[in-house]
Amino acid sequence: MANALKTSNGVVNAPPQLFQVLRDCMQQKPEQAKPSPQPQQQQPLGEKGDAATATATEGEQKPPYSEEEALKEQAPFLDGATLEAAMGQAAELLEEIGPAAPAMAEAKGYLVRVDTVSLDQVKAEFFQYPLLFTNCVAAHDAWRGQKDCGSYICKWASMYKKEAAFQSMRKSQEIIQDRRVLPHIEQFFSKCLEKLHGKFVDIQKVSANWGNVSYIFGFDVGIANIGVGPNCASLARYLLMGEVEVVMIDMKTLVAGDTITSLNKLKSFLQSEDITAKALCEKCPAIHYAVWQKDTMLVIPAGFIIVEYVRSGPLCYGLRKSFFTEEGKEGYKKSKEMLVADGRDVETMEDILKLFK
Repeated sequence: MANALKTSNGVVNAPPQLFQVLRDCMQQKPEQAKPSPQPQQQQPLGEKGDAATATATEGEQKPPYSEEEALKEQAPFLDGATLEAAMGQAAELLEEIGPAAPAMAEAKGYLVRVDTVSLDQVKAEFFQYPLLFTNCVAAHDAWRGQKDCGSYICKWASMYKKEAAFQSMRKSQEIIQDRRVLPHIEQFFSKCLEKLHGKFVDIQKVSANWGNVSYIFGFDVGIANIGVGPNCASLARYLLMGEVEVVMIDMKTLVAGDTITSLNKLKSFLQSEDITAKALCEKCPAIHYAVWQKDTMLVIPAGFIIVEYVRSGPLCYGLRKSFFTEEGKEGYKKSKEMLVADGRDVETMEDILKLFK
């Protein structure tokens, strides 16, 4: 999907500054407390550029917040439960969730930590945003107890670091073609994504085998990647081993008239070692952060740029599948727009867009 971040010495061996900025923000989550009877004053950013809540100026006491007051005050750091409650009003979500710091009110930025939910709690509307879920017990039965699947995955996991692609890019992938294995993997994804059944866009007129393709992938520990999902589609990935830190930014919310008008410019900005929370939120108002762990499925809609850092191993590998949904049309259009600005050929994307309703 994504390109590996590189320096003059090769692929990076440490997380980009972007991750440290967001970690600092999340360490300063509004504290649980009784709401203050007095209106809260908007405070300027502290030196760290806190995107989760403003830092009080020296000598002032930090105003108390409850989770309810935080949402009313438009303090945007939402836990999974709060985000779930907001999902029912998806159309107004960006209007209701306010600035990631008071100084960024015009940008209406927010930072959401994507908490893990159980598959049986997942609703169709959740897939409009990055989603992390586990407890896919029924789906596991489709393949984990199947001997051929287990043998295939174990063999690949033991060999992927020896592949030529891995030697140059520190990551590898392959299409699952074994006919004894592929049907079980396809059934696994079908069960995990069953809340989307009836919402998928069939693009076989453009790509005949699209609906029957799944991949197995592997990363090296310490690698950082940046990019959009393969073919700019929505993306479902199941992690079998390892741990990955992931930042997902909704490109549909990029500030109109800003200098970031193409995918390459956005990548350059996000890779900057001088990036700050204030600059990040002013340019990229909708930021989702997740720690993707073993035995969880991470689903990312079309239209999001993905920055990820593999922070745990020694092996990190899993399964992935791309798909299109009717709800993903605007995100896909935004991806096409960003690629056009880079001078990329988007003829196939235009053909796919014609297949949406």
